[in-house]
Amino acid sequence: MTMFKEIENKAMQLTSMERGHLVHDLILSFDRADNYPDDYEKEIQRRITNIKSGTAKGTPANQVFSFIENKHV
Repeated sequence: MTMFKEIENKAMQLTSMERGHLVHDLILSFDRADNYPDDYEKEIQRRITNIKSGTAKGTPANQVFSFIENKHV
């Protein structure tokens, strides 16, 4: 039996709550990819500064949702 299959079999024995936590943690692990900024806090502070100073350029929510809907239809 492969390691993947063994882990999968064990995961299926977990309660639904435990499987949910596992899925959550696995999905979050994708957010740690190398293509994200190394310094999240610095980027967050930069964006907050831009918003507070009025220099941030936003997009209305209806446009964002429309874009997402059209992209995935």
